[in-house]
Amino acid sequence: MKKKDNSTENKVDRILESIDHIQRVEGNPYLYSRIRERLKDEGDKSLSFFSRKSVINARLGIVMLAILCLVNVFTIINYSSIDRSETSGISSLSEAYGWSDDSSQGIYDSIDFE
Repeated sequence: MKKKDNSTENKVDRILESIDHIQRVEGNPYLYSRIRERLKDEGDKSLSFFSRKSVINARLGIVMLAILCLVNVFTIINYSSIDRSETSGISSLSEAYGWSDDSSQGIYDSIDFE
């Protein structure tokens, strides 16, 4: 068990000693400004996309909703002004053929099966 502890301690010591020899790496001095410019360009693209596509889609949706509301209002107004006397023609036709709305008479009562 002690051999394992020793070998583990040795590995840890070697790793810690290797950290002592690490040198600092110099980065590109213009890296920060290049990243900022790239982020700014991406932000402008996303803003222009948002202002173009989304606004057009929103306007189109509002127009479609307004048209749908107008069609509904037109339908309601026309439905309420339908002349109900037109249904009397259907009633007279059903009476002529023996199809009355009388619930006491069955469907097959007017047919002679013999």
